[in-house]
Amino acid sequence: MTKVRTICAQCGVGCGLVAWRAGEQQLEIEGDSRHPANRGALCLRGWHLADMLEPEARLARPRVGGRAAGWSK
Repeated sequence: MTKVRTICAQCGVGCGLVAWRAGEQQLEIEGDSRHPANRGALCLRGWHLADMLEPEARLARPRVGGRAAGWSK
C-alpha cells in the first residue's frame, strides 16, 4: 500500500490530502496532518472526494426525478 500526498482541488484553498488504495478498488482519502492549510482537517467536499472519483459512484447519464432523461432541454 503506497500512500500519496497530494492536494484537494475542490476549492481555492488547496488542502493537503493523503490518498491510497485499500484493497483492489476502494480509494481512501484522509487529511494530511503535515499540510499547513488544513492540518489534517477536511471540509465535506474533501471528506467525500473518494466517492466523487470512483466511476461506479458517478452519474454518467442525466436523470430527472430519479428517472433517465436526455441531454436536450
